[in-house]
Amino acid sequence: MILLNPRICVFSVLLLFKVSKVTPANTTNTTLSPIAIPAPPGPYVTELKIQVMVDTSRPDPYNSSEKYRKLLTSVFTPVLKSKCSKLCHAQYMPPAVAAAYDEAYSPVGQIFARAQLSGICCDPFHGATQELPLLIVSPGFGESRLQFSITAQYLASYGYEVILVDHPGDSSIVEFPDGQVVTGFSSTEGTIPQRVVVLQVEVQDVLFVVDAYSKGICGASGAYGDRKLGIAAHEAVAAQAMLNDSLNGHPGRIAGGVNFDGRIYGPVLTDGLGPGEKGFLLWEPASGPPNVTEWDEWWNTTNALNPGDWQKELRIANSTQATLTELAHVADISGQSTNNAVELMSVQITYTAAFFDMFLKGEKEPLLSGPSEAYQDVIFVRSSPSSD
Repeated sequence: MILLNPRICVFSVLLLFKVSKVTPANTTNTTLSPIAIPAPPGPYVTELKIQVMVDTSRPDPYNSSEKYRKLLTSVFTPVLKSKCSKLCHAQYMPPAVAAAYDEAYSPVGQIFARAQLSGICCDPFHGATQELPLLIVSPGFGESRLQFSITAQYLASYGYEVILVDHPGDSSIVEFPDGQVVTGFSSTEGTIPQRVVVLQVEVQDVLFVVDAYSKGICGASGAYGDRKLGIAAHEAVAAQAMLNDSLNGHPGRIAGGVNFDGRIYGPVLTDGLGPGEKGFLLWEPASGPPNVTEWDEWWNTTNALNPGDWQKELRIANSTQATLTELAHVADISGQSTNNAVELMSVQITYTAAFFDMFLKGEKEPLLSGPSEAYQDVIFVRSSPSSD
């Protein structure tokens, strides 16, 4: 089990992240036009702010010169379309992060430097109400939170406040608003024992954010108390955070968890998800999970220890790990590739939103009851007895 220390937050820095019109976004070749990522289809537009949060209960485990652990988050807040008088675009990635991703994935077209989110409300910040369900999203090992911005905005457009959390020193690259750049791991690095150590930090980061929003501190929009919330992540972060939160006195507070096709490792393989009523959704690419043995071990453990929990494992036909990422999504929008990633990701997010609607809003979701004529490519791989 991963134990957590009490958290204290001294201060936070809040920055609204927006541009008032579509302009070329930090490219070395300014003749290249911006790439507008379409706004999500939900009934809300979204506000976006970049927020620095500092956990003074622990030092930074990756940087001895940092006295406290400093995190960077993106906060997507729903705003009714009728309440927003002006829409704008926001850059998908800030300059240093975009340059790193373009060098790795798009050295010719500079698509990440040019990519911009659409449908951002430019009005003075409205802020969230306490009635909004809360979702936390972690990129997992060696990834940037910004790779989940389209997913976060989509979920926010259906009435969720969504917090994307970077893990500086672990995330491949983090660029703070003051220009500080922190590099970390590549997603292909690290043995499983090394990743388990990193997982401890990721879970501490996530639960610090959860506690801050529960108490309404560190710049959080409101005090959520012990109301239910959800978490989505790549790899084991969501499952481990649910387990730790339950064992630390909040059984079932994180009522719904999603794993976006990443590996599963750490204490959750033997300890399950902990006490409290909850649900979990596993996504796997059509080629199968990254490590079948891990997934089978986790599935059998959770069903044995938490037989009342709702669990399903889904797959989208003709998908790969690559096509179910936002990197492929942006590449398709830019015209650099034709991976069908936009459609595949839209299906994945639709089912993910339905899952959270069921566990955080109490809505019945026929999409999750079994195969659908409308989404024939979605395959129900397996279900726990309580979810049938």
